[in-house]
Amino acid sequence: MHVALIDREEALGRWDALAASFAAPASFRRAAPDALEPLLAGGRVDALLLAVGNGIDAPGLMQRLRELSPETLRVLVVPEDMAASGATALGARCGAQQLLVEPLSEAEVRRVLRRLLTVRSLLTDKVLRARL
Repeated sequence: MHVALIDREEALGRWDALAASFAAPASFRRAAPDALEPLLAGGRVDALLLAVGNGIDAPGLMQRLRELSPETLRVLVVPEDMAASGATALGARCGAQQLLVEPLSEAEVRRVLRRLLTVRSLLTDKVLRARL
């Protein structure tokens, strides 16, 4: 499984422990918002986690992800102090397939990704899968 996380450049270091926990055969890559296209061009990305933060255009990035790589699972990571209603509304605007609340644990990320991959594997119609 190839997982990517997008966060503000100055905040990427906070994901070091989570990235280190993804051992082979899984990989975990981190990038700043302006590196979405090079990240996707650099190899397969099964799931992308987008951390919501100051200056990040979450709806715009998720739309670009859907255009460039519709098969990539889209997960929105919201800060724990964000109101549930605001997080849900943002997730809907972004077209996120899952919302996660910080702080994240490796077990929680793996559980969510496993569930999303299972649902995706059940959908054999490629057009329907891309739309979902």
